[in-house]
Amino acid sequence: MSVRKVFPGGMIRPVSIPNVNFSQFQVQSSAFNNLAQRLDRMMNFAVQQGEKVAIEEGKKFAASNPLDADTFYNADPEEREKLVGGDNITSYGRALKIAQINLLATDLSIKAQGDFTKLKVIAVGSNMNADMYEQGLNAIVQGYSDSLLDVDAEAALTVKAQLASKANTLYTSYLDDKIKDYNTTKAAELQNYGQTQLDSIADEIKAGTMRTIEIDGATKNITIEEFLDIKKKEYFAKIVANPKLKKYSLTWEKEWDARVQLELKNYLYTQFVDTNENRETMSNASKANKEIQNETFFGNKEAQRIFKNLDSEEQKKFKAEVRTWKADVISSREKDETGNELDLKKEKDKLTEEYLQAETDNDTEKVNELIDQAYKIDTALGNEFKKLFNADLKSGLFYDPDAEVNLFFDLYNGTLSETEILDAVSAGNISKETAISLRSQMVSMRKDSYAKADAELRKTIGIPEPGSITPGFIETKKYRQYVKRSAELLKYYNDNPNATPRELIDYARGLEDKQEIQNMNEEDFKKKSNNLTSMDGPYKMSSSEWDKYFREFYNDKHLTVQTDFLDFNDKSKISNLIKELEELKLMTDGVKYVPSTVPPGELQVDEGTFGFGGAKEFKRPEGVTNREIDMIIDILEDMQNEWSRWHVYKLLW
Repeated sequence: MSVRKVFPGGMIRPVSIPNVNFSQFQVQSSAFNNLAQRLDRMMNFAVQQGEKVAIEEGKKFAASNPLDADTFYNADPEEREKLVGGDNITSYGRALKIAQINLLATDLSIKAQGDFTKLKVIAVGSNMNADMYEQGLNAIVQGYSDSLLDVDAEAALTVKAQLASKANTLYTSYLDDKIKDYNTTKAAELQNYGQTQLDSIADEIKAGTMRTIEIDGATKNITIEEFLDIKKKEYFAKIVANPKLKKYSLTWEKEWDARVQLELKNYLYTQFVDTNENRETMSNASKANKEIQNETFFGNKEAQRIFKNLDSEEQKKFKAEVRTWKADVISSREKDETGNELDLKKEKDKLTEEYLQAETDNDTEKVNELIDQAYKIDTALGNEFKKLFNADLKSGLFYDPDAEVNLFFDLYNGTLSETEILDAVSAGNISKETAISLRSQMVSMRKDSYAKADAELRKTIGIPEPGSITPGFIETKKYRQYVKRSAELLKYYNDNPNATPRELIDYARGLEDKQEIQNMNEEDFKKKSNNLTSMDGPYKMSSSEWDKYFREFYNDKHLTVQTDFLDFNDKSKISNLIKELEELKLMTDGVKYVPSTVPPGELQVDEGTFGFGGAKEFKRPEGVTNREIDMIIDILEDMQNEWSRWHVYKLLW
């Protein structure tokens, strides 16, 4: 094999190409490049200057032609786009649009601030709850920010952030005020509560000096002092728990101790000292004083114990008060025994003198008054005055009693006129005093007639007595209807001064729109029913938990609370619900009960020994408490009363 031939590298050399230098063309090219660069700079400058002018013109136009915030807010999305103007292409258009949106955003924010203020005024005036206030604030924020969303999302977000911050500040402030109001109200309620308990001490003592209570499952007899001490600790714990009442709680505690001492002394005083028997004679008064000074209290062990439990200073004061009482009784009895006859003679002489003067004055009213006084102090003197008066009447000394009787008869029958009174005075049949009395009673009876007519109107519409009207009831249509009709009755009363009582009542009844009254009663019944059943309400009696409870422990054919119990035309259904709720209060979670087949059933506990069938483990619907059940029962009883009142007067129609 022949040897491979290898060629050495680097054998190929680069070719040298000669460089040609066109210097004249290079100079010329450089000049053109410089010229082009200068022209570009001039063009850019011109464009920039033109853009600045366009932007300024757009801003000026926007400032001179601002958009109306109300018009923009109330427009639909397409109209809003047109109202803004400008464009996203030219510098002028972009500047115009941005300027108008910025101005509009500012105006909308100002407008929103006004709405915030209006909402706060309404919230404070109506005592709006915090949730509703927050919803109102959020609605304002969302409404104004959404209006910008169609034309500029970024501006909308900016406005929303600004308004949301302001809304949050307002809500926090309102919530703080609500909390402060609640705490203040709660403190006031507790103060009233504390005062009520102080006032109850006397009643507790009167109820008995020994009490039976249950402590740790065991029945125990305790003294009234021990009982009051337990109550003191119970009431004090409630009061001192409120931070606002720390100082008041200390004052209250001292006042409680002082009142206990005072009322215990009052009990001893009224039961063992100042009695009719002890005041009857000086001897009895002295005996009572001796019993107290010796601390024996007629052998009453309870009284002895109460006295020994008083503070030593209070014991001394009590004994001193009893000594003063004894001295007063003895002094009074001594005066009675020595001065009764003398006083009686003086009183008789005085009455006789006054009678003769009344006879001279022809004053029948005064004579009758003196006869009554005479009978009170001495029967013989009363008979003497009566005999003398009858004789004077026969002689015509006094005014005609028959004429006076006839006038009063007409008065009470509603037929008396002012002309009749004036004629009787002129004829000398009655005195001026009698005439004034008749006139006064005429006015009074006319007022009474109006009051009766207004009461008739109130009863027919279904308005409670004035003392029973709640703030919530004032907002009802029924109450507004009554106010309107009552004003019409008052106008008729003032315009017709001679109207009889019968006419006033008939007019009041004529104001009644029976169908309207029925509609209002039905509406009120429905409103209260909805309050019980609504899932947005506090009781949620339309929930599946309530329905399950009634099917298991009331009637397996139960449909709904509304259907089975809340019927405007059937009062008995409400009664059934009340009975069932009273039964519910007695039931305990986790216990199995045997439901009755007849509602409302009397439930039996399945103790696992009698083999009852159908037992169900009980669980309270919606976790309802006995307090909440009592609140529901109060509403139902109010519905019953309204039902009864309405149907009674419906029958009278």
